[in-house]
Amino acid sequence: MDAVKNNFTCRTYKKKGKDVCTGHFIREVQLAEIILDDLQRVTHFARQNEAVFARHITQKNSSEIRRLISQTERELEALKRRDAELSALFKRLYEDNVLSKIPNEVFRKLSDEYILEQKEIQSSIPKKEDELENLKDSVTNVGAFLEKAKQYTKLDTLTAEMLNLFI
Repeated sequence: MDAVKNNFTCRTYKKKGKDVCTGHFIREVQLAEIILDDLQRVTHFARQNEAVFARHITQKNSSEIRRLISQTERELEALKRRDAELSALFKRLYEDNVLSKIPNEVFRKLSDEYILEQKEIQSSIPKKEDELENLKDSVTNVGAFLEKAKQYTKLDTLTAEMLNLFI
């Protein structure tokens, strides 16, 4: 009953008004039907044309994932490089302070800033490494999808389990 009442309204209409877009929405029930139909179509195609499906998915995912992986690797390298730079800067700053080239107040201020930045970087490096690992793991395992498609030959109703399994 709630699914009949629930709907999703156009975001453009909500944000920009009737001058840009007309007021329209889609009911949750209709959306579920569309998703179920699409899952039925894709799993049927995957079962009937395994080789074509596998080649298409591998090609599509590999280019997108490669782009994201290389971007994340670049970001990770930049973080590691900055971490090493901060260590070197702190070392030089310490030496300048010991040799009385800079006053203690300046040393304290700069060292606090360097230490704070380095802590932030060091906490974000493991997160970025996890993100990279997840991206590498997310490369679609076409074989696993095909096995799931063979398991679910009859998709009558959309369930949370099916959504988690296929999407």
